[in-house]
Amino acid sequence: MKHGTGKKVFFVLLFFLSGLLAGQASGASLKIGYVDLQKVINESEAGKAAREEFSQEIKKRQAEVNRRQKEIKDLQEEYSKKATVLKEEARRKKQQEIAEKSRGLQEFIARSERELRQKESKLTKEIIGDIRAIVVEYAKEKGYTYIFEKREGGILYGPEGDDLTQEIIKRYNKKYRALKGGKK
Repeated sequence: MKHGTGKKVFFVLLFFLSGLLAGQASGASLKIGYVDLQKVINESEAGKAAREEFSQEIKKRQAEVNRRQKEIKDLQEEYSKKATVLKEEARRKKQQEIAEKSRGLQEFIARSERELRQKESKLTKEIIGDIRAIVVEYAKEKGYTYIFEKREGGILYGPEGDDLTQEIIKRYNKKYRALKGGKK
């Protein structure tokens, strides 16, 4: 376990226990639940749509990489066949062309990786923001004192009745369909 993670779990538990004790002392009842955010992301319609969009972008960029690699390979094969009959100036130009296309390919790959990481991060943040808003609305509506994130909150076990993941997925799907005009 990372050093910081242990402290984080300790402080979450300390906060939780102090709230539990304070709630019992005041006579208020606690209502606690948890949500598996990763499961909501993976199983919700919005999460699946985002994954599909991301997958299509990867395929598009991979097709461009393949096209550029083939172009470089064809140039190299052409050069290999004609290298002995080409004049020095023509050989140098062909080598330079191959080197430039190879650099261009490497730059395209690096830029694509960077852009894809940014896109994935943006999509994930948007989805998590939507999920958090739904969780807050649900907690207020149902009178929950605390709703924890199953994995990040350090919850190793919780009664199945306290797992709100499926209800959050249902509500998120309903909201997603409404935003998409009822389309599935």
